[in-house]
Amino acid sequence: MIAGNRRRNHPIGSTIAEAPLALWIVIMAMAFPLLILVMTSLKYAFFWNAARDACKQACSAQTFENPPPSGQSAVAIATSVANAAAASFDGITIIPPVNVFIIRTDLTTGNPEKLAVPNQRLQGSGYAPPDPDNFFYSIQVELDGNVEPLIRHPGVGGIPIPGLTAPFRVSVTSQQPFENTQGLDD
Repeated sequence: MIAGNRRRNHPIGSTIAEAPLALWIVIMAMAFPLLILVMTSLKYAFFWNAARDACKQACSAQTFENPPPSGQSAVAIATSVANAAAASFDGITIIPPVNVFIIRTDLTTGNPEKLAVPNQRLQGSGYAPPDPDNFFYSIQVELDGNVEPLIRHPGVGGIPIPGLTAPFRVSVTSQQPFENTQGLDD
C-alpha cells in the first residue's frame, strides 16, 4: 500500500468554480436594482430642475398674467420653460397646467401668504395692488408629472408598482423673488 498518494482538494479550484454563480447573484441582486434607483433618481432631479429653471426664468418677466407689448408673461414663460426642459429628457412628462402662484410675505410679521388661485394676477385674485413697502413678493412654480422607470417590468399579478412596473407621480415646487412687483397686476 502506498501511503503518500492521497489527493487533496485545493481551495482555489472550488472558488473558481463558484465565482460565476456568485458574480451573477451580485449583479442581479444588487447592481441591477441600484442602477434602476440611480436612473430614477436622476430623472427626478431633471424634473426638479425643470421647475427651478421655469421659476428662475419667470421671475424676470415684466408682467405676471397678461403678456406685455414685447415678450411674455411670467405664467407663459414658466409653462414654456418647464415643457421644454421636460421634453429634452426621455421618461419625464409634465401634467398640465403648470401652476404659478404669487407668494406675499408680510415684512413686519414674516408670515407668507400663498394666493389661492394659480396663474392669476394680484388684483384678479381679489387682493390689493402690490405694496412693496409692506410686503415681499415672490412667485412659486408647481409642477406635477410622471417619471418613467428605466425598464418597465411586466409585474406579477397585474398590480402596478410605481417606479418598477408603472411611472410614479411627482410634484415639485420652486420659489424665487419676483423682480418687477408692479407687474403683478398685469
